[in-house]
Amino acid sequence: MVGHATRQQLAEPLWFLQEAELTAANEWLQLPADALRALTAAAAEIRADEALCKLAQEGRALLFPEDASGADTEDASGAGSGADAHAAGVSPYRAEVSDWIKRTGNKAAQFIPLVLFSGLPRTIEQYKHYGIPKEVLVHTLSDLKLWMEHYYRKHGSWGTDIMWMHHHLTFQLFRLGRLQFCWSRFNGHMVVLRNTKTSEVVVMAEGGIRFRRDGLIDGTSGRFESSDNGGGVWQSELLLEEAAIRGHRINADGYASQAQTTLSPREDWDIILRDGDSVLDIHVAADGKLDIRESGESLREASRFFAQYFPEVGFRAYACTSWLLDSQFRKLLAPTQNIVQFLNGFHLYPSANDGTEGLRRIFDGQLYADWGDAPQDTSLRRIVRQHMMDGHSLRDMGGVILPDDAVWQ
Repeated sequence: MVGHATRQQLAEPLWFLQEAELTAANEWLQLPADALRALTAAAAEIRADEALCKLAQEGRALLFPEDASGADTEDASGAGSGADAHAAGVSPYRAEVSDWIKRTGNKAAQFIPLVLFSGLPRTIEQYKHYGIPKEVLVHTLSDLKLWMEHYYRKHGSWGTDIMWMHHHLTFQLFRLGRLQFCWSRFNGHMVVLRNTKTSEVVVMAEGGIRFRRDGLIDGTSGRFESSDNGGGVWQSELLLEEAAIRGHRINADGYASQAQTTLSPREDWDIILRDGDSVLDIHVAADGKLDIRESGESLREASRFFAQYFPEVGFRAYACTSWLLDSQFRKLLAPTQNIVQFLNGFHLYPSANDGTEGLRRIFDGQLYADWGDAPQDTSLRRIVRQHMMDGHSLRDMGGVILPDDAVWQ
């Protein structure tokens, strides 16, 4: 039975493709009946084909090496938690996994969820070991239903082609109310400092980053600037001197200043966060509206949750990189809009990206050569459509929230 892996399961490498196991798993996953039937049929097709069976076993070995090696799932409590648990050998985004997905061909969208299901017994045992309520796991796993419904709307068949759910099934990500929280290491290439006397928070760029004259990272939204003939590209410096800290400050809208700022005396400034520090990444689940009150409740619940269940695993900040943090929305939308209130909770900084993620989210996965063809059936779509028609772009931006920041009250 899913939730308490038996040695019979361990002796049958493809137990997770059995109809009874899929039915039991759905008590936790709560997929629509049509989706479960489609995946059950796909599992039967895989079981009937030796080559497909080998692909399923290979995928499980890549994504859940501990389980596939024959380790007893009943003793799952020792699996790591925290930012280091997603070591390179377990990452769902490494080259071997991408190669495996390619070799599954047109069945990838069925292989991916079926193989991901095989990680559920260990996840259930981990939740039990730490005493985390069942409701948290069910809510966390509800993401699969959302992404499978998204895939169905786009393709007319049930499945998913993203590996995002691997985080949910390796004890890395937890949904607490409106928001999801995932163990990670900060890699924003920024340094966050706080004045020990005034509590002022300053964000500075790490050294060696190429910025455009507008203060965004060169290449953001697909636009590069030349450094030739007096072009606008410049490179950041960060000097941690004995008497002072000198570097390029990031303003409240998340843009870097080419002029250097000096913070002195040095002893008045603590480094709160820099690359490699443990953080909790914030993700907004794909269902429902972005309610700022619910977001605040999630943040406060996260503070309680991680202190209660993982007191030995510290984190320096909450971090997020998202189109929702694009500070342009402060000019495009009213200050009372939830998107604006959400991004106002963060210390913003620039992030390198192509700027299309927000457009895909707003326009249901579509990009337009002529933005005049884009739908304008919601106020957000109307505003962004006009923004794009005027020759502008969207962008993802990064942001951090320090544990003692009072946001979204």
